[in-house]
Amino acid sequence: MCIDWWERRAAEGDERPFFSFILLDAPHQKYSHPPDQAPFQPSLPDLNYLTMSATVEGPDPAERQAIKNRYQNAVLHADAVAGDLLDALERLDLADDTIVVVTGDHGEEFWETGLFGHTSSFSPPQLRVPLAIKGPGVEPGIETGPTSHLDLPATLLELCGADRTLRHGWTLGGSLLESPAPDRQRIVSGWDKLGLWTEDGILEVPLAGDFTGFDIQLYSYDWELQLEDEEVIARHERSLRALAEGCNRFRAPGDAPVDATGP
Repeated sequence: MCIDWWERRAAEGDERPFFSFILLDAPHQKYSHPPDQAPFQPSLPDLNYLTMSATVEGPDPAERQAIKNRYQNAVLHADAVAGDLLDALERLDLADDTIVVVTGDHGEEFWETGLFGHTSSFSPPQLRVPLAIKGPGVEPGIETGPTSHLDLPATLLELCGADRTLRHGWTLGGSLLESPAPDRQRIVSGWDKLGLWTEDGILEVPLAGDFTGFDIQLYSYDWELQLEDEEVIARHERSLRALAEGCNRFRAPGDAPVDATGP
């Protein structure tokens, strides 16, 4: 376990900088936790995600609540493990000199917009995650502006001394220590689609194999398809082109270029 490694380093007097990536996957399907740590009840004793997803109508309301309770028990377990890690940093006298980031790679939906799980839409329940940072150089406070995981690399590297003036050459993100623009439009990605979050809703951009014949669609934040979308798409043409340019900046040589405005 990571704590064992930290303790061994401390015992050996190793004062070199270190990096630890710790994946707490208890809240991931199928929402694992110790059986005797389940205060949220009723809780489903197990979860067969594939079987559950095979039904068109999905589980009934009682089973849905039991599934969500199982998830909440898993989150509580992950929270306890994270607490143990933070306690270990304090005990080993590392807390004051260590940058700590706690976040998630995606949210989890429990039928708030009619869907379950994640990667099926760009709705707020599936995208919004906790993000907390503490450590040297980080002033206490709450950021209410629009942030993104794209901002984490620049934030961490610049806290460690990287030159912020070179940021544009290697990332599309900014620093979380700089207040984001309140009207910032954020780009999100699924397996085969991109999403552009705007003040008018979420523009979904499919990534076709040859990047032609795009059918950009507009969704509300509760993931209702908006049929009258031509005006909104036209209004955000500049942002869609910037999205395509960003994809093309970092694509592999030989990949077909992205045109996020359609044929």
